[in-house]
Amino acid sequence: MRTRILAILVTLVATSLVGATDAIACTPDASNQTCTVTYSGLYVQGGGGSNSGEINVSSSANNLNQKLFNDPYGDRQSVGAAYRDLIPGGNSIYTRVDFFAKGFVCYLSGIGVGTSSLSVQSSCTNGWTSTADDLESGHYSDSGWHYWSFSQYAQAQYETLRAQVRVGEDRPFAPDNYSGPRLMGVSY
Repeated sequence: MRTRILAILVTLVATSLVGATDAIACTPDASNQTCTVTYSGLYVQGGGGSNSGEINVSSSANNLNQKLFNDPYGDRQSVGAAYRDLIPGGNSIYTRVDFFAKGFVCYLSGIGVGTSSLSVQSSCTNGWTSTADDLESGHYSDSGWHYWSFSQYAQAQYETLRAQVRVGEDRPFAPDNYSGPRLMGVSY
């Protein structure tokens, strides 16, 4: 039986892939099929300048970036978000995800298999292929927590997958408000 050693580097980036990041070691679960890390939450501001919605900022337990591999349903990236409306009864709150892929490994974009130096790779800041745009969770205007999960499957021509997650507020007769993006990814 061949033993495989996985060295996994996790980096979560708030608004771009360039700059200082937090690296987190991640070990696959007992089934050797999933590697999970959490990310910090986000606020969206309402029209009056106060926070109107959030992806959970007090606990990241359900803010998940997962790399699924050796899975019967296929290798994929899964991103989950716990979100709620901070001003119940007003405009509804939702999460929005855009997925991207790249043909080579960009270790500063999330969970990577292999080893790499921690130097910033400028080639990781552009050249991404959009694989799914404007995916939205359910829209809710109550104060309860809601959870939504989004996935994108790995394709042979791509080695790195990336998700851009935001929390949004519906605004009638005007463009919706969004938080800044949280970028996270996985490499295969």
